Amino acid sequence: FAKEMAGISFGMDLITRQDTALPGEFGASLTQLSSSLFPEGSGLGVDFRGADSDDYPGPVGDTYHVVINGLGLLKGGGLWDGGSWILEANFSMLDKCSDNCQLLDVRVNEDRVVSTVTGIFNPTWYQVRPGWDLTIPMSISYTIDGEKAPMSFAGDEEAGSGSIGAKVDINQLWAITAAYNIRFGPAKAGLGGLFKDRDNVTLTVKRTW
Repeated sequence: FAKEMAGISFGMDLITRQDTALPGEFGASLTQLSSSLFPEGSGLGVDFRGADSDDYPGPVGDTYHVVINGLGLLKGGGLWDGGSWILEANFSMLDKCSDNCQLLDVRVNEDRVVSTVTGIFNPTWYQVRPGWDLTIPMSISYTIDGEKAPMSFAGDEEAGSGSIGAKVDINQLWAITAAYNIRFGPAKAGLGGLFKDRDNVTLTVKRTW
C-alpha cells in the first residue's frame, strides 16, 4: 500500500515467510559449529555439512510481518534548507516452528508480536561551499516489546541502535559520509547480544560517473 496524504508519503507492507530460517539459540549455534568441525559420528551433534536447500540445519518456521512508514520533506527557511524524515513501525510474529525447534532461540515465542520503531532525520544545507551540500543523517531504532523477533540479529526487547554523522555531496560526483554508530540496551542471550558496547565509526566514499 502506498498513498500520499497531507504532504506525507505513507506505505504499508504485509509479508509472510513460509519455511524460513529462524534465529537459533546461542548454545545450539556453538553445537552447529562444532558439528561442522568434527567428523560425523564423533558424538558432537548433527552432521551439518550434509545440509542442503531441502535440509536446513537450523530452526525453520512460518512468520508474519507488518511494516508501516511515513516519509516527509523538511521545509527550508528555518534551521535547515531542506531534507527528509522517515518514521517506521515494524511488527513481527512467529506463527509456528516446524523443524529443528529444539535449536530455536528460547526468547522467540509463537503468537507473540514483536514491535520495533525507527526514526530517520536528514536535515540538509545546500551550497555550504560552491558545489557542496551538507547533510547530518541521524537515526534511531528501538524494540518496544516482544522479547525477540523471529529474524536473526533483529528485535531484542528494550534494545536498539542509533547513528549520527555528516555527509557531503560534492558537485553531485562525490559523496563522503562519516558516522558514529551505537547499539544500546541490555546484553541478552543470542548472537545479537554480542554487539553490546561495540560502537564504531564508519567512513564511506562514493564516486558517481
